[in-house]
Amino acid sequence: MAPDDFLPAFFRVSTEGLEDGDEMVFKVVYRIGRDTYESEPLRVVINFEESGGVSPAAYIIPVVVVVIVIVLLWFLRRKRWTR
Repeated sequence: MAPDDFLPAFFRVSTEGLEDGDEMVFKVVYRIGRDTYESEPLRVVINFEESGGVSPAAYIIPVVVVVIVIVLLWFLRRKRWTR
């Protein structure tokens, strides 16, 4: 393979037993036809990121706004009935 050649690679890494900041070293072994190739050792530092999640306010605020609008409409309608 020439240095500029590109081959897509897919693999899964098990993070079981790894800590944030741990270093992992591996080699990529691939085969083209009957020839097998091996890369230089690749060093990767594992960094875990927490998912942002959704704030509870995203669920509470729309409900509160709807309730306030319903109460306001009910009061306005009630005023019209009493006239």
